[in-house]
Amino acid sequence: MLTIINENDQQFKPNLERYKRAKRFHGDDEEACRLQCESFIQALEQRLSQQPFLMGSTPSLLDFALLPFIRQYSRVNRQHYRHGSYTHLQNWLKQHLQSQLFSKAMLKYPLWLETYEENILGKPISLET
Repeated sequence: MLTIINENDQQFKPNLERYKRAKRFHGDDEEACRLQCESFIQALEQRLSQQPFLMGSTPSLLDFALLPFIRQYSRVNRQHYRHGSYTHLQNWLKQHLQSQLFSKAMLKYPLWLETYEENILGKPISLET
């Protein structure tokens, strides 16, 4: 598990950043940058073809550690991602994004400057004493 997280951090993430930058700035190397990401994506697809989550039948640290990066990858070139051959990875990502846990984690809280209240773990605390 830690080996894959390290591979994500050391290899996939820098490649993903180049891919995102190429897309954003209309670089002529977008395809080459995407291809640099492919081996990692293919390895994840292979794992998910054998089990519902990256380490087995239940979500693990690995699933949650990689989720933000796979989400970013899926958004760089949505058409390519949707029409790609990574059906297991697509289903895995969709399942996570539609989960109640993800919804709670991504809940947007009001900015302190808008409400002048502290917001600790989702419970507003009035600053008036």
